[in-house]
Amino acid sequence: MFYGKVLITENHNLAPGYYRLTLLAPEVAVCAKPGQFIQIRVAGSGSNDPLLARPISIFRINTAENTIALIYKVVGRGTSILSGLNQGTVLEIMGPVGNGFTIPPDTTKIALIAGGVGMPPLFCFAEELVRSRLGEQIHLFYGGRSKSDILELDLWNQLGIKVVTATEDGSMGQRGLVTE
Repeated sequence: MFYGKVLITENHNLAPGYYRLTLLAPEVAVCAKPGQFIQIRVAGSGSNDPLLARPISIFRINTAENTIALIYKVVGRGTSILSGLNQGTVLEIMGPVGNGFTIPPDTTKIALIAGGVGMPPLFCFAEELVRSRLGEQIHLFYGGRSKSDILELDLWNQLGIKVVTATEDGSMGQRGLVTE
């Protein structure tokens, strides 16, 4: 596990309230697994406000560029501060944390089910499956309150994964909860 400083290479607004954060973090990129997360400390120099680090799931791992990417939603003081940080800013992180995902070796059909910011670790998992295994049929069932909560569909399409969407307001896909 790594604890130290990393550099922001991108902090891009994806949709209202949602951001994709890319970090130059070679110590994490080399050992992270799909389904893991990192803890990000967003407090300013010497400040303890906000006190706690923010856990955010890993969206993409790029070992060639020594980066990891995260997607987060602004929901409080910590993520609000994070959304205002620019390329070149240094952050303190700890990770990767958690066990990651595994599947039995003889699995041929995989259904991934996510809502909102529950999608990023599943995308990381799907990328790994597409890179390392052959023959699985992978489907993503992805839900949100509205169309603006459904993120990065183009990347799922590039992987060749069938995506079924559901929104509570009916603005994209089936109306209702994705679990329905």
